[in-house]
Amino acid sequence: MLFHSTRGGDKDRTFEDILMQGLASDGGLFMPDFWPQVDLESLANKSSFIDIAKEIVPLFTSSSFDNEVVLSILDNTWHDFAHEDIAPLKHLDNDMAVLELFHGPTAAFKDFGLQLAAAFFNEVLTKNNKTAVVLGATSGDTGSAAINAVHQSSKINIFCLFPKGRISDFQKKQMTTVHGDNIFPIEVDGTFDDCQNIVKSILV
Repeated sequence: MLFHSTRGGDKDRTFEDILMQGLASDGGLFMPDFWPQVDLESLANKSSFIDIAKEIVPLFTSSSFDNEVVLSILDNTWHDFAHEDIAPLKHLDNDMAVLELFHGPTAAFKDFGLQLAAAFFNEVLTKNNKTAVVLGATSGDTGSAAINAVHQSSKINIFCLFPKGRISDFQKKQMTTVHGDNIFPIEVDGTFDDCQNIVKSILV
């Protein structure tokens, strides 16, 4: 499975390439060259969120990671979830159910993706004996989920900008009370757009 930019500039990128690069060089988003097919009946017979992830994630990571490595990562990725099923399905009646995505450590659905991304980052950085800096801007949920995802990593330092007085006290505390030498929440006197512009100016 290789990836390409939605704007056509970057092509034939591996999963590790796009993981470490983020945005494509032409400013586009990376997409898989094709959408792999999954067996829905097989998924329906899986008993847990992680079992389902083990069927889907390796389809996208095969260009960079052996299957055994990916399965090991998935077994150890999602942490500090309040519900043992991680993403429990709440049945409302015989025909309708709701997937609960708020049981993560920051109560945001972004805990799912960011904890997985952090796990793959750690794997690549450890393999290559490198460290990385994550620089981001947030209006609330993303920053706290990202900080929580990497706060135990010795390979990743995170600088997260957030607008002063424009997020809830709860969100601010989620970002500013996490202990770790690699965590740097930064309050900016401005809007979220100002935070984002600062990040963009640094990355250009």
